[in-house]
Amino acid sequence: MQTQISKLLLDCDAVKFGEFIGSSGRKLPYYVDLRLIPSYSGIFHKIVDSYIELIEKDKIVFDRIAGVPIGALPFASAVAYKMKKPLLILRKEPKVHGRGRQLEGILNKGEKVLIIEDLVTTGGSVVKTKKVLEDEGAVISDVVVILDRLECGNENLKNHGLKLHAVTDSLNLISELKKENLISDENYNKIFEYISDFQKNK
Repeated sequence: MQTQISKLLLDCDAVKFGEFIGSSGRKLPYYVDLRLIPSYSGIFHKIVDSYIELIEKDKIVFDRIAGVPIGALPFASAVAYKMKKPLLILRKEPKVHGRGRQLEGILNKGEKVLIIEDLVTTGGSVVKTKKVLEDEGAVISDVVVILDRLECGNENLKNHGLKLHAVTDSLNLISELKKENLISDENYNKIFEYISDFQKNK
């Protein structure tokens, strides 16, 4: 699965090599934009299947599915549909009109909700989503993502009582691309050093 996922992400131009500025202001040697995936129906279908394979392999027990807004909503919707599970829709902010809700859908107190995210960097968006759901009575223990960037997200989620399940991570991503000669030695080394330095400085 690792090789296939790596190639799929490259095929839909979701992985970019170069110099980028992250939301934290830190310089990044690569950028991953998984919001492009739903524009490629064949790749989207395979990525959704990879979520489901991981959920089933790890035997995650849950009653409902919720996606972190907004990037994960297409994935959460497709996974819920294919697994025949109820879907909850979250907004980034509560509505300013009507009932002023941030969560749309039916949630009964004590139900287990599985959080779907596209990728995890620090895990901050997942933690915010967890709080919204818990405030509505949900029980949250697991989050499933396509990519873990290995930038302390897993540790942060653990500190908030969440278990991270990742289809792949950045080291696996570049390793598989290197095996297939789909990444230059220069880009591979830059990303490897970036991840290694980040792990040391955690």
